[in-house]
Amino acid sequence: MNGRKFTSADAKFMLDTLQKESVHGKNYLAPIESVQTPDDTTVVIKLRELMPDLPIYLLSPGWARAFPKECYEEKDCLTNKGIGTGPFVLKEFNPGTSFKFERFDKYFRKDRFGQQMPYLDGVVVLDMPDPATQIAAFRTGQIDNSSQGIITSAQFKAVLETNPKSQVVLFPGTCGGDTALFFNMEQKPFDDARVRQALSMAINREDMYMTVFQGLAISDVFLPETYLGYDMAPAWGDWPWKGKEYLQYNLEGAKKLLSDAGYPNGFKTKLNGTFPATCNLMNCRPAWEYVQAALKKVGVEAEFNVMQGPEYNTARLGRTWEGILAGISFPGNFTGDGYTYGNLNSKSSLNIWGPRAGQDAQLDDLTLKQRQTTNVEDRRKLWNQIVDRVSEQQYQVQLGIPLHFRVYQPWVKNMGDHNCGWRTGWSAHGAEEDWFSDDAPKRKL
Repeated sequence: MNGRKFTSADAKFMLDTLQKESVHGKNYLAPIESVQTPDDTTVVIKLRELMPDLPIYLLSPGWARAFPKECYEEKDCLTNKGIGTGPFVLKEFNPGTSFKFERFDKYFRKDRFGQQMPYLDGVVVLDMPDPATQIAAFRTGQIDNSSQGIITSAQFKAVLETNPKSQVVLFPGTCGGDTALFFNMEQKPFDDARVRQALSMAINREDMYMTVFQGLAISDVFLPETYLGYDMAPAWGDWPWKGKEYLQYNLEGAKKLLSDAGYPNGFKTKLNGTFPATCNLMNCRPAWEYVQAALKKVGVEAEFNVMQGPEYNTARLGRTWEGILAGISFPGNFTGDGYTYGNLNSKSSLNIWGPRAGQDAQLDDLTLKQRQTTNVEDRRKLWNQIVDRVSEQQYQVQLGIPLHFRVYQPWVKNMGDHNCGWRTGWSAHGAEEDWFSDDAPKRKL
C-alpha cells in the first residue's frame, strides 16, 4: 500500500480514524472497545457488545477502505492519489476522460493453480456518458464492455443485430436500494400512516413499468430478499409481508384513507429530487412524472422541487426537506444491520427515512435485536418482522427497480462484474480474474 507493506498499524489507524470521524464509522464501529496490534500481521478487535455483521462491514466496498496515515495527514492526498492493496495501480487520472491502471506484479493473490494474478496487463476506463458514443465504440471493438444501465432495451436489441456474438448480462438496476417516496414523519400530514398508505395505493406500479420502462422493471424490498429467504423479490401481488393491500393499485381505497385522515380533498406538497432525465435507474424524471400524475388522481398535488446534487444530499442527510423526497434507500453499508438498524433505528446516525425517537418503539426494538442476534435463522425471522412493520406502516412507498443490460465482447472471459456482486446471494468476479481469448484485439496501454 502506497509503495510499502500493509501492516496491522495501518488497519488500526484506519479503524480508529473511521470510528471518530466517519458518519458511517461512528455508527457501525461504535461496538468496538479497542484495537490492538500484537505484531505486524495481527489485529485484535475487542467489542463492548455483540455485532455479528462487523466482519462484513469491514469487507464492505466503499465504507471501510484502507488508507495510510502518511497520506491521510498530507493535504489532498486521499482526493488526488490512488491508494490501495488491489491488483492494479493507478497510473493516469484524467477527470472527465479516462483512468488508466497497470498490473501490480506483487499483488497478494494467486489463482488455484498457483498463477500470479491479475491476468490482464492493465485496465483503461473511458468516460463515455453518451449512450450513442458508447454503443458505437462497442460495435467497432474499441471497448470491451458497456457501462451499467446505459443501454436501453431498444439499443440492446440493435447492438445484438450488428454484434450477435456479444455476451449479455441482465440484472437489477439497484440491489437493496429501492427507489421510493420518503417522508419526514415529523411533519404533517406524513406523520399519519393512513396518508402514507394512501399515496402508495394511488400508484399503479405494473402500469408504470410498462409505460416508462417497456416492462423491464420488477418489485423490490428495501432489505435484500436474499436476507429474507428469497432468491428474488416477490411480485407486488404475491407480497408475503404485512401491508400487501397498500402495494396494490386502489384509487377508491386511497381516497378513503385520505378522507379518514382528514384530507377528503387531498392536499398540496412538494416532491423534492434531482430528477435525472435518463432512466438508467427508476429514480428518473419520467418515473416521477408518472408518480406525480398518479397522486393527482387522489387530490394530492405534488409540485416538483428540483435540487442540485449538493443541495439534495444536504437535505436528505440532514432530513430537512419539506414534503416528499424522491430517491433511493441505499443503506449505510451492505449488511443486514446496515439495511435495518442503520436505516431505521431512531438512535442511528444514518437514519434518513425511518421513524424518529418515540415514533416506533417496536421497530427500534426489532432493529436492535437483529444487531445482537448471532443465530442465522433467528436473525432472518427478525428481518422479516422488520419488513412486516415497515411495509405495514409504509415508512417508504416502494416503487421497484428497472432491469439493466450489460454487454461484453465475445473475447472477454470470466468478467462477471455487476452492481449486485457485493450483496449476499449474488456474486461477481473482480477484474483480477478476467482474461481475454486469443482473438482479442491487440492494444497498448
